[in-house]
This record gives sequence, C-alpha cells and structure tokens, in this order.
Amino acid sequence: GGALARELLDFNAQSDSPKVAIEGYLSNANYSNKRLTLVLFINNRLVECSPIRRCIEGIYQSYLPKGASPFVYLSLMFPPSSLDVNVHPTKQEV
Repeated sequence: GGALARELLDFNAQSDSPKVAIEGYLSNANYSNKRLTLVLFINNRLVECSPIRRCIEGIYQSYLPKGASPFVYLSLMFPPSSLDVNVHPTKQEV
C-alpha cells in the first residue's frame, strides 16, 4: 500500500501517428517485488499481453537487482480497428 504509493511515478503521452494514448504509473528503482505486477488496460479492458510483459521485464532488468521486479499500471488507447481482440475466447489477451 503506502510503501508502493511513495515509489510510483506517473506518466502520460499521446501521438497522432500512430494514434495512441498511454498513461499509467510505474515503480521507481527503490521499489521491487518478487514478481512483476502488471495491470494492463487496453481500450478500457483489463487484458494480458505477453509481449508487453516481456518488454517491461527486459527494461527493468537493467535497473533492479537480480530477482526483483516492478509494479506497473498501464493504460493504452488505440483505434479499435488496429487491435485483434479475438486472440483468446475471453478477449483477455490481445
């Protein structure tokens, strides 16, 4: 709770080409957990995305001690036509 809240950094950005908006919170190098906590929303839907998870793990690997992982809340907004939500029957994976 409180220990995590003190170590979070907020961010946001948007682009017109390609059309995307991103916002979220991520833990700084002072916070670490045994496993990556990734809360990912794409177009307001809670989803799993293995490529994004692997990317985040790879980036933090250089900054955190071995065996330590970050907390990341990430919200991405894309035009619906650019996403395939039919990867998984429950539409939880994109």
